[in-house]
Amino acid sequence: MGVTPFPARKNGLTLRYYALAKSLSETDNEVSLRIFPHIEKTWNQDDIDALQAAGIKTTAADSYPIKTPSITQKILARVSALLPFGKPLSQISYNYKTACDYFNTSENFSDFDVVLAVTSSIFELYDQLPKAKKAKMVVWDEVDSLPLHFYRRYQAGDSVLLSKKYEFIKYKAWERDLINRADKACYISKVDASFSKGDADKIIVLPNGIEHSELHDAPLVDLHSDSIGFVGDMAYRPNVKAVKWFLDNVWPDYVEKNPSCYFYIVGRSPEQSVYDEAAKHKNVVVTGSVDNIWSYYKSIKLFVCPLFSGAGLQNKVIEAMFASKPVISTTIANAGVNAVNGESIVLADTAEQFTQALNTLRHDASEAHRIGDEGRRYATKNFDWSTLTEQLLTTFRRHLGY
Repeated sequence: MGVTPFPARKNGLTLRYYALAKSLSETDNEVSLRIFPHIEKTWNQDDIDALQAAGIKTTAADSYPIKTPSITQKILARVSALLPFGKPLSQISYNYKTACDYFNTSENFSDFDVVLAVTSSIFELYDQLPKAKKAKMVVWDEVDSLPLHFYRRYQAGDSVLLSKKYEFIKYKAWERDLINRADKACYISKVDASFSKGDADKIIVLPNGIEHSELHDAPLVDLHSDSIGFVGDMAYRPNVKAVKWFLDNVWPDYVEKNPSCYFYIVGRSPEQSVYDEAAKHKNVVVTGSVDNIWSYYKSIKLFVCPLFSGAGLQNKVIEAMFASKPVISTTIANAGVNAVNGESIVLADTAEQFTQALNTLRHDASEAHRIGDEGRRYATKNFDWSTLTEQLLTTFRRHLGY
């Protein structure tokens, strides 16, 4: 990885790889988490110590010397990014050759059966994956499909510049090339994997799991008894747009008819636009960062996920389900979860459908409990880290002939 996966909830990447590294370390395999800082130092010793204390054997490479790029280097890098076979413009690295040379001289994988490269955090080293083939098996994990993010922005009606469409084409080409050169390619959901259109025999689907103990130990928080919740990083564009859509299209009429109902927007780093939008409406609370996100999952009455863009697996959905809360979700937000509408989740893609689902689940306690209980069973069955880890190890063993 290019960054330390600690604290576990710092972002989606750390949420995935703290838990996976911990789960792998609890098996009978020898596991080493190697941090390779790409551009500048991306780790601190406290994080390394915390990972070691959690039983995750962790080492980190020192940052390599970086020189300020000249004007000529900047121009050449941008020209290269505009060429069909150059890096995407958003991934320009003026020190790309320095990074690659350092990687080649400092990293030796000959003692490992499997190298799992989290390429979204070491993007500029994509081309170095074949070098890791000193190991018996090389797997790259892009986690979410970045091209799918682009595509869903088109679908959601965002204005997309021609340059961004060109970026989409280049990311797709690079993604296909990586799948061809790695032994296996890993994605967080079947939807992300299928969008890559890569060799099906090379694809691994590894969803995120749930840390069961976190929910059990979380204290309740004092919320209004009639509460609806949304959880997410509120600096993340799809989350911001989801909340804005819900507040513009569902909430005004709904809260007017249900004045005891409150909407809680829970998550770190809210943009000012989130506060501004919330201030326009009655009974809306923006919490910002909270001490324990599971306390809010436990304390809200209903959970909504009105996302119309983004990619990957929506952790917020499976976590709310695991907390036995009835979830109302768009089809896109459920795509990676793949829960069945009307059984363990309620799907809604229009303001009318959200309103109808809210009315049903708020006023029919038996139906709300049924959806919540089925959601808990579904999340437990499909998103348990120990089960997912064993499935991943089985894939490795089959490839290696063990």
